[in-house]
Amino acid sequence: MKYKQFLVPTLVAATLSTLSTRSDAAIVFNMFEQGEDLVVTGVGSLNLGSATPSSTTAPPQGPPTITLSPPAGQISIGDSTGGQVDLYDITITGPSNFGPGPGGAGAPVNSIGTAIFFNRAGELIGVPTGYASGGALDATSTFLVQSVQAIDAAPGTYVWNLSIPQPGGGATTDTVTLNIVPEPSAALLGALGALGSVPLEHWDSSAVVAAPDPAFFRFARFI
Repeated sequence: MKYKQFLVPTLVAATLSTLSTRSDAAIVFNMFEQGEDLVVTGVGSLNLGSATPSSTTAPPQGPPTITLSPPAGQISIGDSTGGQVDLYDITITGPSNFGPGPGGAGAPVNSIGTAIFFNRAGELIGVPTGYASGGALDATSTFLVQSVQAIDAAPGTYVWNLSIPQPGGGATTDTVTLNIVPEPSAALLGALGALGSVPLEHWDSSAVVAAPDPAFFRFARFI
């Protein structure tokens, strides 16, 4: 049990590190399980150029709700409570969703960082009002008592290409990547399976420990 408690978080962290470097996406979302909760992080920047928002959400209507919707390809994370979020109408190409649905996740949720809103179906992206093109975005939302399976998300890597219209014509381009890591037990089994596939010639026979003398076990009964 102690080995599993150590290996699972380590393997998940290593997987996320590998996945997040596989794409040069301007915004990278990582979705993974932590205990009984589902965590989604978002980091990067957005190349808006001189685009102007199509709308701004603000109190009393409030910012976009912090939610996940696999069938709509929607990710809305970060601490946007009481703040304003600028929404931009853009063109998005890539996967139509990141899971079959109809699952999703919403409150209760704990969130910190800048608000980031992405909706594949509605071809919208949102950032805090006043955001300067190319500025840093960094958000984390924890959906309590949720899992990848519970929200009907499909593990894997998803990449979307964005085209952001500019005043006077033309468009800037950018990308969004989502990495969904399987539940930790699957990651653990995969790693152990890879370990078991190592050819015998790569094992150091000098590291094999000889079986203890049977007398040891007779003695150990009294310890």
